[in-house]
Amino acid sequence: MILGEVIPPDEMSRTMTRMLKGAALRRLSELDLARGAAERVLDSEPGLGDGWLTYLALAPASVIEEFLGT
Repeated sequence: MILGEVIPPDEMSRTMTRMLKGAALRRLSELDLARGAAERVLDSEPGLGDGWLTYLALAPASVIEEFLGT
């Protein structure tokens, strides 16, 4: 893994979560969702952890829009 060469093992999980959160926020921003609303969406499924962030980052716009009710 490329990141494993520059990120200490004990920091990998937190770093990956931060990266996924950033990707999900950018994705929601592309859909014109305000920062506060995007943060609420990120926090809406806490039990799914990084899986939820990955889903938001990769899901088609139509799926996210349906989830948001837009």
